[in-house]
Amino acid sequence: MEYLRREVKRINFDQDNLGVLVVNLKIIATFFGYHYASGPKREEPYFVPSIWAEKQGWIQPLDYYKERDELVKARQKIVEHLISDGKTYSEVAFILNLSGYKVAQIVQQIKAGL
Repeated sequence: MEYLRREVKRINFDQDNLGVLVVNLKIIATFFGYHYASGPKREEPYFVPSIWAEKQGWIQPLDYYKERDELVKARQKIVEHLISDGKTYSEVAFILNLSGYKVAQIVQQIKAGL
């Protein structure tokens, strides 16, 4: 933090440039998981787990793939149930926090028997 203070003091800003700096710092803070409007509250709005990070939850790689396949089948059953209840792709996407495109892919997998 002290480094940042020194660097900011080193540069001469007019009001417009200072505003741009503040907005950029707010964006950077949000990417690091600190939403500037909520003070020290920790948020992770942009966290996307990698396949490597997901695999770390299982000791054996084969367990990861076995469990993943079972979870994919469970998600397919849920999508199938929601669609049979008359929900639209958009509604299913909202319920499962997926994109409409992903829901359409899952429906195609169900139709193909995958």
